[in-house]
Amino acid sequence: MGRPTQNPRTKKIGFRMSPKEIDDIQKCADTMGTQRVNAVVEGIELLKKKLNIKEWKKRSHFRPKNPRTLKPKPSKGLYLYNIISFRESQTERIF
Repeated sequence: MGRPTQNPRTKKIGFRMSPKEIDDIQKCADTMGTQRVNAVVEGIELLKKKLNIKEWKKRSHFRPKNPRTLKPKPSKGLYLYNIISFRESQTERIF
């Protein structure tokens, strides 16, 4: 383990990358005189500045549902009404 820090790196993440992409990250890290992870973190910071992304609170692992895609659930009364009206329509056809 390294020295104590205020922002410990406790999470791991993996990516599939081409050899050229890995070489590009390594070249950046060598130029900066640091490790590849630090080059990637610096690249993310530059990308956030370019896209004007500000810091936000940590989100939970549950995504909020989009209200436009939610369908209202029918009430039990409406459900029973549909069943009764369907049965009545079927009996009208028979007789």
